[in-house]
Amino acid sequence: MVAAPVLTAAVDALPNRLRKKIDDAVTRAASWPVLVGDGQVTVQVDEATTVTLTPVDGVVTGADQATCSCLLAPNCLHRAAVLACAPSEAGGTAPDPTETTGVPVGPDGPDAAGAAGG
Repeated sequence: MVAAPVLTAAVDALPNRLRKKIDDAVTRAASWPVLVGDGQVTVQVDEATTVTLTPVDGVVTGADQATCSCLLAPNCLHRAAVLACAPSEAGGTAPDPTETTGVPVGPDGPDAAGAAGG
């Protein structure tokens, strides 16, 4: 789960040229391979780029808990797209895990090992 202020800050930090591409990036990010383990969620963007989420008690509450290995990080489209795909913490209540879509975050999220490619 991602706290709303973390997602908002990630999108706000994007340069205007990248902010215009966020919708397409979120669509692509939904199909990126995800590995959950060791308290982290790792999303493989491509061969050279990964986004790593390190939630505390199942929630990403700070910008330092979402990192990307690309050269534009932390103000990159990869990081913002992955955060946007993750379930959002709305009002402090967790969504029903059976209704969660996108990138799972936290130890109770759905097993996403086979999420790539559908």
